[in-house]
Amino acid sequence: MELSAAEVIRKEYGSSPNVMTPDVISYGWIVEDRIAYEVSTGSGFRGGRIYGLSVVSIDPMSGKTSRHNRLSGCFDSVTDAMARGSRISWLYDRAMRGGRHAIG
Repeated sequence: MELSAAEVIRKEYGSSPNVMTPDVISYGWIVEDRIAYEVSTGSGFRGGRIYGLSVVSIDPMSGKTSRHNRLSGCFDSVTDAMARGSRISWLYDRAMRGGRHAIG
């Protein structure tokens, strides 16, 4: 059974919202059926709007999920959060073609 990107994120983090960025903007795949993301928003410590990117991979054989805290992050704009997701996708593609940079 294949899971949606939202289900992969919830499987790893549970159903409770993130304290800093509780309002989900979108879920999607950085790498189809392998690396899911969540972009969410909330208020920072100083009251300004912040955006979070959470990245989780799933092993298609075992169904085991793994957080990628080094790839996830907090950003000042949704554009910056999505740009990080695009960069991760590029690094993954390069690694799969035998490039030097792997993600992890």
